[in-house]
Amino acid sequence: MPESFRDLASPFLAITGTKAASKWYSEDAVAEAKEPKELLVVDGRTHADLYDNVEVAGPKLNEFFGKYLV
Repeated sequence: MPESFRDLASPFLAITGTKAASKWYSEDAVAEAKEPKELLVVDGRTHADLYDNVEVAGPKLNEFFGKYLV
């Protein structure tokens, strides 16, 4: 795991799918990051499935950015 996740000084949100080959990486990154941190796991989706499906992750992105970027 890169040092950057342990040293991250800003809120961290990772989004992955249950079928994503890289799901383990998102889980490990969130486990290593300091609070505030969140992990959204989308059921039945691969990594690429999430690119163009804004309705899946969009609400979480709006919530997270609204909480931490204002």
